[in-house]
Amino acid sequence: MVFVPEIVRTQGDDPWAHRKGEPRPFALLWAMYLLISAGATIFAVRPITVPTQWQFIYACRAMVVMIMIGITVLWPLVRLSQRAPDRRVFSMVIDALIVLVPASVVLAPMTMLTRWPYEIVVGLGASVWAWGLLVAALVLLGTRAQAHTMRALVMVVCLGLGLAGPTLIVLLPMPAGALWLSPYTAVFQITASPPGLTPHMTSDEWLRVLGPIAAAVVVLALDVMLSVHIADSAEGRRT
Repeated sequence: MVFVPEIVRTQGDDPWAHRKGEPRPFALLWAMYLLISAGATIFAVRPITVPTQWQFIYACRAMVVMIMIGITVLWPLVRLSQRAPDRRVFSMVIDALIVLVPASVVLAPMTMLTRWPYEIVVGLGASVWAWGLLVAALVLLGTRAQAHTMRALVMVVCLGLGLAGPTLIVLLPMPAGALWLSPYTAVFQITASPPGLTPHMTSDEWLRVLGPIAAAVVVLALDVMLSVHIADSAEGRRT
């Protein structure tokens, strides 16, 4: 049974290529994930019981954690299992905008539900962007190679981003500051406050929130060095 005319299948551009239609399918899947996550967290508060401020706080924290899981697990899982795009950098910039801009839109109304100060919501947004940029740099590095080993290693690193902080706390007598090493536990660090007090961001906490950006710069520098090395090797073979 033939579903595609023979004349179409003989063309140079395969209409059924692995990444055909990108980034629209990826954007649709991400929107569906955000909608399902919101339905299971924030929108689930009102049908279950009479909503209170603390219930919305717990729900919003859970929603941000779901966003972080999508960024650090689902995003690299999808892209590292696909053929690398022809324009890696451009495609990664588009992916980052698809993931991070809708996530920021979801965070914006949380100040009305939880009565958090705007600086807390901005801090959550900055954390989402910082970890997102780090994941984008890692995925960019992973898609450089078609080898499964390299891609699997990058995927393990992405999984380790979320588990590093809690694991260190459990295995080693480390201070609670290690919770900033994980995008999941950093959510609770940003929104934590003593009973009866409103949370706020200190200058030290802002530095910790933006810390993953420094790691992203290191990964991008490694990708650039690999590009130069590959270009030099190719030039040497030609000469």
